[in-house]
Amino acid sequence: MTGKHVMVTGCTADLGQAGAIAIAEMGASIALVCRSRDKGQAVRAEIEPTTGRKDCDLYVDDMSSLADIRAITAEFLATGKPLDGLFNNAGVGMSTRETIQNGFEDTH
Repeated sequence: MTGKHVMVTGCTADLGQAGAIAIAEMGASIALVCRSRDKGQAVRAEIEPTTGRKDCDLYVDDMSSLADIRAITAEFLATGKPLDGLFNNAGVGMSTRETIQNGFEDTH
């Protein structure tokens, strides 16, 4: 994975956090995507000393908002880095059916 750029969504806990750390340990630079800046910064603060990677970027958005997704996409594309991999882990558990912006059903 050395020299690769991987985006990890849902990176602030559990599988997403473990995946981000493991991918960074393999030599990839990481683009962390999360809803909470504080939690994202905590994961980044863990990745850097654990893996030696200092090229961990943080993007904060709400993955249920297509406008936020487009904004993050534009921000990432502006870096000029290729997207070599996507660890698409973002999700939420809901006990009732709800819809989000644009009428899409929220993840259950």
